[in-house]
Order: sequence, then C-alpha cells, then structure tokens
Amino acid sequence: MHSRADEVLLRFVQELQTQGHTVRGLVQLERAAPRDPVILHDLATGRRFTISQSLGAGSTACNLNPHMLAEASAVLRTALTETPPPALLTLNRFGPQEAEGRGLRQELADAAVRGIPLLTILNPRWLPHWRQFSDGQSCELIPTLEALRQWWQGTA
Repeated sequence: MHSRADEVLLRFVQELQTQGHTVRGLVQLERAAPRDPVILHDLATGRRFTISQSLGAGSTACNLNPHMLAEASAVLRTALTETPPPALLTLNRFGPQEAEGRGLRQELADAAVRGIPLLTILNPRWLPHWRQFSDGQSCELIPTLEALRQWWQGTA
C-alpha cells in the first residue's frame, strides 16, 4: 500500500537525483497492506527505519515506535550539517507528532532556518497545524510530478 503522494514524492526525488541534485531525507516505502509496518528509507545511506510497532490485532492506539523515530531523526540532523547543504530535504509526513510539537518538528524548523527547501506530505487533517507551524512561509502543492517540477523551477 502506497499513497499516491508517496509515489509522486519518490519519483520526483529520483528525477532530481538523476539530474545530479543532492536530495536527503526520509521517504516511506510501499506497504502491501494497511496493517504492515511503516518503513522509512534514508535517501543518503539506504538504511531503513521501521517506525511502527505491532500492538496486537485489537489495538487502536498509536503504533509509532518513538525509539525508531528518534533514530530516523538523525538522518535529518546529519543532512542539516552537510556542506554544501542538500538541494532538497524530504520528510515522509508532517503528522500528529509534529502537529503536537514532537516527532521531527525541530528538524523541519532547522531546515527552514537554514533555507533548505523541504518537501513533506500531510493529511488535510493536519493542514491547520502545518499552516501555523510554517507561518505562511510554505507552498501547498497537489501531489503531481508537474506541480513538484513547477515548484522546483521556482525554488532552484
């Protein structure tokens, strides 16, 4: 199972990489079924982080593995220290953790302060939180290659 946005983001990242651009960050790998674990792929090293954990068939609690999320955050922190900085930083989601001020929110803020373009995916449910976080300094795009290409032409 892969969202259309995940697929578009990955294809766009691959395009930029084949053009010689340095892209860093995390993308979500395709899942066969909704209950399969969420696995993030480090674009720089290929390392994979399973950020969800099994809580049992009847559980409705959040299955995020905070330890693995913390490990994955090192990918972004490392990218933020690269010289020269990456042309683009990606994060698979701005989700409930980031909306509540946790998760990878600090790394996203640090990318903005450093002027590194960032692409992330968000569920419309978190859009008000994203707008507050980005303080009007973001561009909301539909998940199509053409929209990303146009945005990139204005950013690069």
